[in-house]
Amino acid sequence: MSKLLLRKKNNIINKNNFIIKDTALNKNKALNKDNALNKDNALNKDNKDLIIIFICHNNESIESVIKFDCPILVVGNYEISDKFKENKNIIIVRDLKYNIENEPKLLTFTAWYAIIKNELFLSYKYLCVLEYDVIIPNNFQSNLNLLCKNNIIISFIKVNKNFLSNIIKEVLEKFLDFKNIKININENFYWGATTNQCMTREILSDFVDWYYPDYLEIKMLDDKNLSWYHERLFTIYLKSKNINTVFFNGLKHIQKNSHEILNTN
Repeated sequence: MSKLLLRKKNNIINKNNFIIKDTALNKNKALNKDNALNKDNALNKDNKDLIIIFICHNNESIESVIKFDCPILVVGNYEISDKFKENKNIIIVRDLKYNIENEPKLLTFTAWYAIIKNELFLSYKYLCVLEYDVIIPNNFQSNLNLLCKNNIIISFIKVNKNFLSNIIKEVLEKFLDFKNIKININENFYWGATTNQCMTREILSDFVDWYYPDYLEIKMLDDKNLSWYHERLFTIYLKSKNINTVFFNGLKHIQKNSHEILNTN
């Protein structure tokens, strides 16, 4: 082989080696970038007393929040992808020893029940339980940590409308009579809408036992709308216990209708 051909061959080899190294370098840069994004998105980093937990019901909803590197409780009976089953952050509620997934109209309450009865996240004082279809604002974790220092319940969506929407007022009143609670309710009642709530374990545990199994009183009278009572009764429970609720504005709930998705209407 002539010196000229050998020189050309070596140039091609060197060029290819450069391309291979450059491609590998770009892949590493992309991977590092993804890792950096995952690290930045992690909501529970440096949390000692507070843990943020998402509630999902299918693969799509899991996909939307898995970037936050938080525990995810999966409720309902949808088949879950193997790649999610192997993720250490994902807990399928129906597979837990204590679960009430046989009652699909309880929706997110089944996750609340599972947390307490299976003694999940015992090392944390505060449990922030969020639905998957929320938009997390900047500095959410740090601001929430500050609020947790002096408060035992933080809610995110304060409204004074639609309190009686999708439920029957007379059924709610009968349940309150059953609970021996005297409180005036109307459509403009102030409440923490949705089940996106942050609270101490003690409050969550007490509410779970307060609502279950007494919810059956509601089920007998209004099974069709059972799924809508939980979030309203949580506000009433807090008021009946004289527990002050602090509202943290900023969290946005897209409100993809899980009642319809899970066929609970």
